[in-house]
Amino acid sequence: MLQKKFDIIILGGGVCGLLLAKELSNSNFNILVIEKQNLSKLSISNTQARAINLSSYNILQKHNLIYDIDYAKIQKIYLYQNKKQIVNFAANEIKETTLAYIIDQISLQKKLFLSLRHYSNIKIIYTQMNSLVYYNQKHHLICKNGNQYECNLLVGADGKNSWLSRQANINDKVKDYQQLALCANVQMLNNHDNIAKQYFLKTGPIGLLPLVNNKEMALIWSTDNLQAKKLLQLNNEDFISELKKITDLDIIAINSKRVHFALYKKHASNYMQNKIVLLGDAAHVIHPLAGLGLNLAILDSVALANNLKKYHLSNKALLKYIQTRRFYNTKIMIFSDLIKKISGNVLLSLAAKIFIFNNIKCYFIKQATY
Repeated sequence: MLQKKFDIIILGGGVCGLLLAKELSNSNFNILVIEKQNLSKLSISNTQARAINLSSYNILQKHNLIYDIDYAKIQKIYLYQNKKQIVNFAANEIKETTLAYIIDQISLQKKLFLSLRHYSNIKIIYTQMNSLVYYNQKHHLICKNGNQYECNLLVGADGKNSWLSRQANINDKVKDYQQLALCANVQMLNNHDNIAKQYFLKTGPIGLLPLVNNKEMALIWSTDNLQAKKLLQLNNEDFISELKKITDLDIIAINSKRVHFALYKKHASNYMQNKIVLLGDAAHVIHPLAGLGLNLAILDSVALANNLKKYHLSNKALLKYIQTRRFYNTKIMIFSDLIKKISGNVLLSLAAKIFIFNNIKCYFIKQATY
């Protein structure tokens, strides 16, 4: 019979929630992870390429989560205004061989799940939530299958549409960018040579990330809703033609299903409420142009775990987590918005943009790598 009382319950079995469990796997906490989908049946997606910086890479490597996952490297980043290259970053400028790594998020999620199966203090179940009650200093979760679970600390790692955030009445500050991100893996004529590219256009940025195959890249085309709706109606050949009109990319084919999602910024008004704490996309969502979203979630998980191990299940642990992570996440969100505004500002001359980007280049590299 599955126990019903736990020290910590984590809602969400994505990378963020599973990494928190992994970080606490050698602690004395009894932990339950609740996820809607069966993690043993995860299928690898062709459109889940994510950038992880050097700090995140080292965290994952510490847990032996990287060694048999295929990944690509970013050694240089080229920035373009329309078709003109304006700035480039290189790893050797910071005395490194790599600026970032590109991994498949589902592969990482699956590896995390498999790594947790043998810990006696961690249980994973698959169900959906029905309701939440807080009394006697405990959270009581009622699931749709009728089971009930009790815990001292409830963690919301349940994504951008967090059920737990709504139950805790934590308000979000949301900014709708009125854009869609169109994503696909694309075949290139020439080798990408571990170079990531970002094209800044009036309607939004186009990013390309190198993949393991040296002639394949992950495309993220962010554009306004009007243009996006038109692009969604095109077949692959016409889609590539539209892309070539505004860039100098040597794309010859699309190798995956084209997917899309709405772009917006979200930041929770608070990360904590009555021994409920939020992390990852449940707490913050940013524009993908800087490739920092997954990295923020990884750092959230590690920071919360470190404070729980040091201060146990006290309010001090949660407050310390919030003090460090909310400030840092806010800074990155402001920085991301600044890049977006500068790149899309038609009133700024090309010379002015080159000057600005060169002056923020070192800061960008620091945030995108560490």
